[in-house]
Amino acid sequence: MDADKYLGQLRVFSRLIAMKRREAEMWRNVALGSASGMDADRVQASPNQDRMADAVSRAMDYEKAAEALTRQLINLQHEIVEKLDNMPTTDYGILLSDYYVHGMTVQEIAAEWNYSWRHVQRMKVDALKEFAEKYGES
Repeated sequence: MDADKYLGQLRVFSRLIAMKRREAEMWRNVALGSASGMDADRVQASPNQDRMADAVSRAMDYEKAAEALTRQLINLQHEIVEKLDNMPTTDYGILLSDYYVHGMTVQEIAAEWNYSWRHVQRMKVDALKEFAEKYGES
């Protein structure tokens, strides 16, 4: 896996977590919709109750999946931050951290650092090369 893909896993995990949470929210809403149509006087199981139970179960499954992905993201983030903190060129570590860990764009980094976006893009390429050389992510 190349350095860009390795570091980019942070964004992938974040998007996957957001997707799982949206799905959980959707299934919670389905469960609430099923519950609102229930007749309070009826006690026996009905298709509405079955749908609600299924929706609640699905919501819980998506929440569990999001929690598992969050744990993986936290572990990966700690691993990556430690590697970036130990980059030979400090500015490269900071740049890659701003971009991959903090989710800043090249343009945002350029504005913050008072550099042109082209210069920051060149620095990013050099930083990825240095990262790959140090950590074997080619």
